[in-house]
Amino acid sequence: MLIAGDFRCRADCARCTLALAWRLPYRMRMGDLDRLVPSGIIEQWVFHLRRQRARAADSIWLIDQGFTLHDGHGGTPQHDATARWRAEQETVVEEVTALLALYDGINLGKIDADASPDGSQP
Repeated sequence: MLIAGDFRCRADCARCTLALAWRLPYRMRMGDLDRLVPSGIIEQWVFHLRRQRARAADSIWLIDQGFTLHDGHGGTPQHDATARWRAEQETVVEEVTALLALYDGINLGKIDADASPDGSQP
């Protein structure tokens, strides 16, 4: 625990001695809260992850319906990139689904907060 007098200003004057809150370990300031990022920001990240997964799933659905994607130059298609694009979108869906499962598991208390995205413990 820090006490007054542990930190001094550059002038080293006695009137500026303070125990600055930002110098304390995070647990001492916030109790048992381990999260360093505010919950509102985490909710925004989760919202964007869900949106990214939905867009990737929509792209896969369009490809399944017969749409194709082509790499090109100057508006002229050069070669078909549908298979590569589909593989990338499937990877996005898998990875985001794993991250969201980890997020939901942590919030529901089913997974340790220190677990990796695949659910394994460190």
